[in-house]
Amino acid sequence: MQKVFLSVLCIFASNALADSSVLRGLGKACSINVAPLDQEARSAGLSAKGLQSAVAKRLRRAGFTVRSGGPTQIYVRVVNLTSKSNAGELLGFAAHIELSLREKAFLARKKGTYFMGQTWFKGTVVAANKSQFVRQIVKDLLGLTDQFIVDHRRANGV
Repeated sequence: MQKVFLSVLCIFASNALADSSVLRGLGKACSINVAPLDQEARSAGLSAKGLQSAVAKRLRRAGFTVRSGGPTQIYVRVVNLTSKSNAGELLGFAAHIELSLREKAFLARKKGTYFMGQTWFKGTVVAANKSQFVRQIVKDLLGLTDQFIVDHRRANGV
C-alpha cells in the first residue's frame, strides 16, 4: 500500500515540476487576454475588464510588467453554466475558470505563420449562488494567478 501511494505521489510531484519547468527562462513581461464572457455572466456582474484588472494587479505586485500585445500572453477564460428553476428563475452558477500562458509559436512548415500556443495551464471549477458568483470567480482566478507566479519563481530560481 505504501509503495503504491509513494508511486502516485512521485507521479504528481513530477507533473508539478513539469508544469513549472516550461516557464524556465520566461521573462516577466506579458499581456492579458480575457475571452468574451456570456450574457448571463455579464448580467451577474462579471466583466472582462474587471477580471483583467484583478489579474494585472496581482501580476504587477509580483514584479511582472503588464503591457498590451507581445509574444507572451496570460489568457483567462470563464465558461459559465447556470441553474434555473422550472419557472426560469436563476438559482445559481457553475463555472470553469482557466488561466493559461500562451506564447507565440511558429509553424515549421510555413515560415512567418504563427499562433498563440498554450505552454502552461491551470483550471478550476466553482459553484456559487448569484450573490457570491463574481466574488468567487475573482477569488479563484487570483488563486490560479498565484499558482502561475509560484511556478514561474520555482522555474527561475527566485
